[in-house]
Amino acid sequence: MEYDNQLNRIADRVLKNYKNFKKLEQLSNKPFSIHGEKLVKEIDMVVNSLGGLEKAILVNQYMTTTKDKKSRQQFCYNHNISISQYIEIREHALNEFAKGYLNSATVKL
Repeated sequence: MEYDNQLNRIADRVLKNYKNFKKLEQLSNKPFSIHGEKLVKEIDMVVNSLGGLEKAILVNQYMTTTKDKKSRQQFCYNHNISISQYIEIREHALNEFAKGYLNSATVKL
């Protein structure tokens, strides 16, 4: 259980910085822009490997622009799920993202 909580915290930190990585990616050919581009591609790849609502929740919560982002209540209404289901799916999605992200990083080392 504690291991899953740690994975979820890692995933949350990485995903919260997604928009910052996108900004880095927009810089001219500087080392930070290259690194930002790699991080964005890696995050996109792992998120895209998730299915259905897991992917939709992570995209909405972390990757969508503020003006296009749906509130949790609106998201649940649109997808016909309860708040508790949303939380459960989000936690599972964060865990799966962390495993995929960390596994991908380990493979590249």
